[in-house]
Amino acid sequence: MLKYVIKRILMIIPTMFIVTFIVFWLINITPADPGRIILGAEASQDLVDQVNHDLGYDLPLVQRYFKWVGDALHGDLGNSYYTKRPVYDEMMARFPYTVKLTFLSLGMAILIGLPLGVLCAVKQYSIADNILSTLSMFLAAMPAFWLGLLLLLQFSLRLGWFPSSGITLGWRSWVLPTFSLAVGYTASYLRYTRSAMLDTIRQDYVRTVRSKGCPESTVIWKHAFRNSMMTLVTITGMSLAGLLGGAFVIESVFSIPGLGLMGVTAIKRKDLPQIMASLVMLGTFFLVMMVVIDILYAFIDPRIKSKYETPKKKVSEKNKDVEGSI
Repeated sequence: MLKYVIKRILMIIPTMFIVTFIVFWLINITPADPGRIILGAEASQDLVDQVNHDLGYDLPLVQRYFKWVGDALHGDLGNSYYTKRPVYDEMMARFPYTVKLTFLSLGMAILIGLPLGVLCAVKQYSIADNILSTLSMFLAAMPAFWLGLLLLLQFSLRLGWFPSSGITLGWRSWVLPTFSLAVGYTASYLRYTRSAMLDTIRQDYVRTVRSKGCPESTVIWKHAFRNSMMTLVTITGMSLAGLLGGAFVIESVFSIPGLGLMGVTAIKRKDLPQIMASLVMLGTFFLVMMVVIDILYAFIDPRIKSKYETPKKKVSEKNKDVEGSI
């Protein structure tokens, strides 16, 4: 099992190099002048050229990238061109808001989508199944930012129930952003759970369990749902990428001071240190969560775990099974 975990962790390193280089290249092929951004429009061209030289902006692209990597590995992500503050400090102050929004939305999607998906599978072709399946397709196609604007118009501007921006009013500030981001993924969980459950409850072992007289709740939740978990864990991993990307947009709509708002603002300003720092943090967080999900695979499916066990352990477990059968 340890070998499996180490292998997944080591895969993060080359992935991050590839992702950061692509982002660094895309940012640098667009016209930008960091010296002018830092000094302002009134500065002379000589001073601008000197600042660009100090920043290494006149070096070749590959050399600049490896210089940035070297500084990043030493914990130096540079200073913002606008605020002049260390990017690392700004990033760590904003990161908790993005994580909170992501996991609140994911938790809402799971808590609502999974039970409704199981209900649709158990009551297939019923009125509830038809209504929920149709509604899920409609909600899954609805853009999160558009839904967020509608919610702002109705519940903030007209009714005044929730704030329109910021996080100054405690839990009420998180209701509309969380709901806007979670609705589409709730619909996805419903549809995927329904499909996975329909495949599982038609298996022979489920019919055998029913024939033995087990209660229907035990058949559904202990046997059918448990064996559908691999599909649902996979969907969770796929949803994390979309949730992190959606957080960029939703934070801009509701003015939540997270990494998403920082990244969007930095892109508009061409603030290279902030852009790279926000993307690296979000990319690292996503890759770490993918490792966690891969580890969950091993616990859910014993076949994956057995591939990385030592031969002695496999033989001992096989002997135990033989002795138990005798």
